[in-house]
Amino acid sequence: QSPVKAIVDRKIDKIRVYVGGAELMVDTPALKISGGLLRIEPDPNKNIIRHLAGFVKVETNAFSLSLLAEYVEFKSGEFSLMAFGVMPVQMVIGPVMISKIALGFGYNYGFNKSSPEQLVNNPFLQLLGDESPSLDNVGSTLVPQPGTNTVLFGAEVNAFDPLKVLSARLLMIVDSSADVLHLLGLAVLDLSQLTGGDGSGAPKVKGVIKLGMTGQINQKGIFVDTMVLPGSFLFFKGAELSGTGALRIWYTGKHAGDFVFTSGGYHPSFKVPSHYPKELERISLSVAIDETILLKAEVYQAFTNEAIMFGARRNFHIKIKGKGFSAGLEIVAQFDAILIWVPLSFDLSIQARIHLQLKIGKGYFSKTFT
Repeated sequence: QSPVKAIVDRKIDKIRVYVGGAELMVDTPALKISGGLLRIEPDPNKNIIRHLAGFVKVETNAFSLSLLAEYVEFKSGEFSLMAFGVMPVQMVIGPVMISKIALGFGYNYGFNKSSPEQLVNNPFLQLLGDESPSLDNVGSTLVPQPGTNTVLFGAEVNAFDPLKVLSARLLMIVDSSADVLHLLGLAVLDLSQLTGGDGSGAPKVKGVIKLGMTGQINQKGIFVDTMVLPGSFLFFKGAELSGTGALRIWYTGKHAGDFVFTSGGYHPSFKVPSHYPKELERISLSVAIDETILLKAEVYQAFTNEAIMFGARRNFHIKIKGKGFSAGLEIVAQFDAILIWVPLSFDLSIQARIHLQLKIGKGYFSKTFT
């Protein structure tokens, strides 16, 4: 859409023209500048009369700086101002290199909780990764909130540089309204960068694993949620990875001493305490071929102050349709193990199931055999 909009008010037969956005581009051998400005439609329910967001990237032979900013003005005369700057650095600590650092502030801004899957379009993490930030999405992380101020710290980290097998963007936000440190992060594990030792340069394992992380550290404990993001695969792009995980450590309050670290959830018979994270998805690798064949493998593990548990499940499903009949075959194999500390006990279960279904005919004249 054009940044210049025209609105016609038929009642008074008048045309109002306003600038909704602008783009800046300077490209010379000594200086490069790129950026944009966006006018966001004010939200009348929040008494906002002016809302602007923009970013600029300046590159010279001596330095580079990227800046994201937002300005909000209220009917009361109060305003909110946010600025976040990113600068390249080279700090090497063993196999780890910090390639960018970031610093920012939010005057009259408060933190807005987001989930791991929303971080892909997070403008602060986008700026850390040399991506054009989503200017209309600052509110996914910070929201105008008079009386509250925030400070932001960020970094981009690469492990095993220059291969960049593991790259991560981390953002820490301190909110003055509460004694809380908020954590946001995106990480990419590129296994295809690891080559074999035969000199051919071929990767040992093909795969890309993308992770999103949100969390906070406060007076009660440490609380982190993770998710395998869309686009993750192992062996080949059709083998999709998914799943969630969580970390909880309580060091004060009525749950002091409790902890849980899980990837994919819990043992089926484990009685999950009410303060533990729930609705976790198994870590799964699935391959679907033309909606006819489905291969799926699931795993989970959990380590708590009460027990250790782990398990796996494999599922093979094939469906065939023909003229006047359809057939389906499902093979499932799984095991679940749990070690409980008090009273000391161990349980291991192994299951296997084969289900065959054959349907002949159509409608009222069909017959199903299982």
